Amino acid sequence: MKKRFLVIGIGRLGSSLVRNLHLEGQEVIALDNDEKHIEMIKGDCSLAVVGDSQDIDVLKEVGAEKVDVAIICMGTYFEAAVLTTTNLLELKVPTVAARASSRQKAQILRSVGAHQVFFVEEEMGKVLAQQFSRPAILHAMDLGYDLRLVEWSPAPWAWGRSLEELQLPQKYRVQIVALRDTKNPKEIIFPRSNMTLGRDTLALLMGNDRDLQRLQEIES
Repeated sequence: MKKRFLVIGIGRLGSSLVRNLHLEGQEVIALDNDEKHIEMIKGDCSLAVVGDSQDIDVLKEVGAEKVDVAIICMGTYFEAAVLTTTNLLELKVPTVAARASSRQKAQILRSVGAHQVFFVEEEMGKVLAQQFSRPAILHAMDLGYDLRLVEWSPAPWAWGRSLEELQLPQKYRVQIVALRDTKNPKEIIFPRSNMTLGRDTLALLMGNDRDLQRLQEIES
């Protein structure tokens, strides 16, 4: 469903977010107090505005009251991020997400009312760590409460074996959500017990991070 987004702080993170939301067909407003940043992004969003998000009148002028989600991507100016969060909440934006660079700053943002707080560097560190230490894990998404959704390239020990034979939920407490064939990656295959895994299979798994790691250790 199409939503209206406001992205504040158009650095590397903010500009990437704006472009990708735009590619997803979403309506995106970009706001930054640096004219150069706005000039670089204005062709990739619905509206690009130079302005200070600490001024609630500026937020009103860009239509912040009518957005579904506001995402604050400021990495350096923490006081500005806090005041911007407060302004957006005063305007009753349904979802306000803010970037934090430390646990302490995240706690402050939550205490003023931010609905979501995210750590770009920490999450990227997790992704890179898994890519290097668990090469069969191609992509991963943290679902919270120690649950993860990962794309797994099965090792040779699993090739030619049916899902019923592998018994991943029973043995490892890991559930296969969907399958893909690398030769036709756009097609999503819903798992059935008689399906077998092969060299060209990618499996979308959901489970506790410890259980997913235990499954990964079989491959060594």
